[in-house]
Amino acid sequence: MSPLYASHGDWIQKSMSKLLRTVMKGHDANGFCLEQWRSSVKTVLIPRGFNITDENLLYMANRTPNLKRLVVEGSFRITEKGFAEAICDWKKVEHIVLRQVGQQSFLLGSCKRLVNPALNLRHYI
Repeated sequence: MSPLYASHGDWIQKSMSKLLRTVMKGHDANGFCLEQWRSSVKTVLIPRGFNITDENLLYMANRTPNLKRLVVEGSFRITEKGFAEAICDWKKVEHIVLRQVGQQSFLLGSCKRLVNPALNLRHYI
């Protein structure tokens, strides 16, 4: 990868991290605390082309404890370990959609709690 692309990639990563942290912490523009809003988040969609890291995913997992549905279409910078740690923090998750088949196998091996009839775990290409 050329230095130009590497620096552009770093800039995008820093921008995504800043956006995520702005949304997930503190207060909104009117000074209202976002704690109640964060606990009401039930669905997270990581779209194709939105590359976040393990750190970003864990940050989200720690701040959205009532998540029920997770859709991961993008974010190929998340490692198996980071994904499994985040999923285990979401105690109420019921539905997971993973874009890559490989993600499903490490998830099932890393977080046994998720293997139950209520969980709709699937993948698509």
